[in-house]
Amino acid sequence: MKELAEKENELQRLYILQAEELEAKNQMETELEELKKAIPGMNQRYIDTVENAKYSEKLSRKDFKTAYDSISDIITEEALMNGSKKLANAIVLGFSIHVPDDQDEKKPNLLIERNNQQYMIKMGTSTSGNARRVINQLKKFSETAEEIQGELLQAENRKKELKAQVDRSSNQYSDSIKQLEDEIQIIHHRLKRDE
Repeated sequence: MKELAEKENELQRLYILQAEELEAKNQMETELEELKKAIPGMNQRYIDTVENAKYSEKLSRKDFKTAYDSISDIITEEALMNGSKKLANAIVLGFSIHVPDDQDEKKPNLLIERNNQQYMIKMGTSTSGNARRVINQLKKFSETAEEIQGELLQAENRKKELKAQVDRSSNQYSDSIKQLEDEIQIIHHRLKRDE
């Protein structure tokens, strides 16, 4: 009887380990599928951001100064929170400006867009400071492209890692489970016979 109890406990433990292994594999497969769907969009964002960087690198100091002057009085706290016609239709150096639909009241943001790519910029309470933040973002698109490239490489590496793990994952417990089930069945037959 003791032997039977020990084997049944071991079998239960293996069932739990097998279920955990299957759950982990399912999670990896789900993450892998999500990455497969996300990576093309990330790649396009990188390509578009490189184009935006090339575009902004061609702009002169005078272009940036003129752009700053044109937006320095329209990115007010009220405009960020409630929107305004001036802000809604604003274009600065070829980039359109948008207030996010889900604006954070405590930490407002502004979106700039070009080549179908939006870039979020954190805003403050100072109108001139907000204009400076926009101009600074326009000046640093090369850095933004590098950040996006890093995220893309990280996603591609994670995809390879997950694929390797999913491919090599096997049901390592099935043989042990089958063996224990057979042993338990033999013990049950022996106990019935001995009754």
